[in-house]
Amino acid sequence: MSASKASTADLYAPPDDVAVNQAIEEYARAVREVYGPRVKGVYLFGSRARGDHTPASDADIAVVLDDGNWRNWTEIKRLTDIAYDLLVETGADVEAWPVRVSEWKDPACHQNPDLVRRMQRDQRPVGSQDG
Repeated sequence: MSASKASTADLYAPPDDVAVNQAIEEYARAVREVYGPRVKGVYLFGSRARGDHTPASDADIAVVLDDGNWRNWTEIKRLTDIAYDLLVETGADVEAWPVRVSEWKDPACHQNPDLVRRMQRDQRPVGSQDG
């Protein structure tokens, strides 16, 4: 394989675990900057939290927000915009899921209680958990 083909292949290779972990920490910082005191917790869940991920696995992040008057779709878009910037900068694929505090405390209140239970089962706190 020529050097130019190897370089092109490297451009499309997923980031290594160290780079993804750094990107996850940066994502949590960015979310806290944007949302401020509305953030009550940021948690990694899914295959990366369990340690059974592949190099191409995304990083699933639960963002626990206050119970204020907000729409799920609006927050998904906002969290996705933050994740997109990180994807462009680092190649790390972050998928964020907003959850209300009340839903975190009682998953039956969420439209998908099983998802919240999986988040809680796998959860690994990311960054400072001041909320």
